[in-house]
Amino acid sequence: MSKEQKWAYEICEKQKDMDYFRELDSSEPYSQKEKVIIAGILKEYWKKTGKWEGGKVSKKQEKKISKVKEILAQ
Repeated sequence: MSKEQKWAYEICEKQKDMDYFRELDSSEPYSQKEKVIIAGILKEYWKKTGKWEGGKVSKKQEKKISKVKEILAQ
């Protein structure tokens, strides 16, 4: 299993999205390229679960979305 497959599995199947988000927010342990991949997986997962957009997104989640968008734009 590749790193990308492992990340997707853990985020989507094991619902470890918040664990990975916290790690994205720190400088370790991922390179910038890896952070972009993880941010993309988080975006797709949050879209699938309704946590990316819409009226039910909390202020805290909006901040997380902004951070993911920032990483994806770099």
